[in-house]
Amino acid sequence: MIGNRIRVTQAAVIKQRFAARFGHRAEFRCGQVFESFPGPDIVLSLPVVSGLSVRKFDTLKGIAQAALPV
Repeated sequence: MIGNRIRVTQAAVIKQRFAARFGHRAEFRCGQVFESFPGPDIVLSLPVVSGLSVRKFDTLKGIAQAALPV
């Protein structure tokens, strides 16, 4: 959804920055670091995300809302 109508490289940068800022960071003994995309509760708490249009962010929030447990 984030990558729709933009270059793949742009979408990758947006997702990476979003994960680095709001996601969870896991560091492994081998030195690898992974940053996960934030969960729905975090996405719903954000007022805006840099690099995403208002429409895309609203769609992302809708997906986050649907992903919450009932």
